[in-house]
Amino acid sequence: PLVRRGSLLGVIEVFFRESSKKFTDAELLFLTALSYQIAVGLNYFKLSEQAERLSLEEEKLAEVSQRVSASLDLDELLDVIIDALRSLIPYDAAGIYLLDKSSQEIQRMVVYGYEVSVDQDEILNVGRAAREIVNQQANAVILDDLHAHPAFLNARSAARSAMAAPILSNKRMIGVFTLESDEQDVYTGSDLALFEKFTHQVALSIEEAQVYRALLDKKRLEQELSIAREIQLSFLPAKPPQLNGFEVAGLNIPSRLVSGDYYDFIRIVDGQWGLVVGDVSGKGIPSSLIMASFRASLPRPPACIPAV
Repeated sequence: PLVRRGSLLGVIEVFFRESSKKFTDAELLFLTALSYQIAVGLNYFKLSEQAERLSLEEEKLAEVSQRVSASLDLDELLDVIIDALRSLIPYDAAGIYLLDKSSQEIQRMVVYGYEVSVDQDEILNVGRAAREIVNQQANAVILDDLHAHPAFLNARSAARSAMAAPILSNKRMIGVFTLESDEQDVYTGSDLALFEKFTHQVALSIEEAQVYRALLDKKRLEQELSIAREIQLSFLPAKPPQLNGFEVAGLNIPSRLVSGDYYDFIRIVDGQWGLVVGDVSGKGIPSSLIMASFRASLPRPPACIPAV
């Protein structure tokens, strides 16, 4: 045996072709002593190889980090992540499934390697299955036998092995990452460790892109509400009518940018005015839309009514 620090690294075997020859005790003792030296050299080689591999992985991870951190557009970022991972771990299909914060259902997905003809629900089922697996295991996992996970085979019948890793932010799962290979038992523990490290690294960039998109959506909504407010103000009379013997005024101060409140002065005939006051139950955009619909349906001028 080739043993170094209690670990079995391999076995060395020496034999004669001729059955008549026998090894002596001295030769066995020499081989035993030689095996210690071989084990030391083999161990040093493995450690050097491992250090070189880790150094190369760190270098590639640093390059990937620069590529990933260069974008705040969520869709572009997810495409970059899937493409960048190929330089680290070969795969035939990949998917990133982002989860809704409250429901934990898949809110967005970006996939690679699936046929266009594959039903989107089948691909979603891959994400759902991966979500359940990493939830149960509480970390990244290797899936050697996909027959135990039919969702993968239903979406890609060529898939033979896979890995799944949770995308975590402050110990909260915001998504799940999957890799698939068409080869059996292709992924190793080193691949899993690298995949998990990569997933942790990109998680922050994904969350930053999500926050950035939320801020853009909020700003866009505020702009749209501001426009809606201006439109709603245009529905209200610019100034009250001048009526002999009366002082008439109107004011609308919504609790939000838009509301369901409405008033108007409508001239019926000379000397006769109608006063319209409306208040839709509730607040915000739904109420304003109902009030806008009512205002559009209001006859101008309506049928003659007695002046009040």
